[in-house]
Amino acid sequence: MIDATATSIPLTGLALALFATSAVCLVLSAITVSLRLYARLQDSALGLDDGLILAGLVIYAVDVALACYGATVGLGSRTADINLFMMVEGMKYLMLWMLVYVIGLAVIKSSICATLLRIAGSNKLYRASIFALLGLTVVTFLVTFVGILLLCQPVSGNWTGKGKCASMQTMIALSYTSTASTITTDLACVVVPGFMLWNVQMKPLKKASVFILLSFASM
Repeated sequence: MIDATATSIPLTGLALALFATSAVCLVLSAITVSLRLYARLQDSALGLDDGLILAGLVIYAVDVALACYGATVGLGSRTADINLFMMVEGMKYLMLWMLVYVIGLAVIKSSICATLLRIAGSNKLYRASIFALLGLTVVTFLVTFVGILLLCQPVSGNWTGKGKCASMQTMIALSYTSTASTITTDLACVVVPGFMLWNVQMKPLKKASVFILLSFASM
């Protein structure tokens, strides 16, 4: 029997996995960014890309907090195991999570673009390619963010069910557009470093190592 007055649910199964995975990934991300900033600070080489990645970490921390709270109110649990309050609360925090996620994704990819611009130096072709990638990132963010906000009017209709919402075809189109753009920018963040390193005078093994590091950081 579900307690109609309950405001949270014990973490088990998928909900527990969601909570634990989110927390662990945040800790790993914090350690990685801290090491990066420490190394850059030691070299007196802090730049815009470092500020953006730090901002991305802060936004990601907010996203993790939303995911963890969402797990306690039903996200990852069966509908049959939660009451009406938790169902509404879970949908609300899922909506907030999506909005914060697209903001964080845009900031982190902007940091990657800033890093690539630093490496590209004065090469006009590379810089133009990176700015095009940055532009696509910004446009994708705007389309996705605004699209999510406009799915239901008023916005609260997303979790209360009271309002006028877009058709399923519109939701699918928004999802496909966002996914296609994300895949494109992800691949570009991997390919661009490869072209930048192509004519660099460096031993093949070292060049491959640098490429892997840049590509891994981009992904």
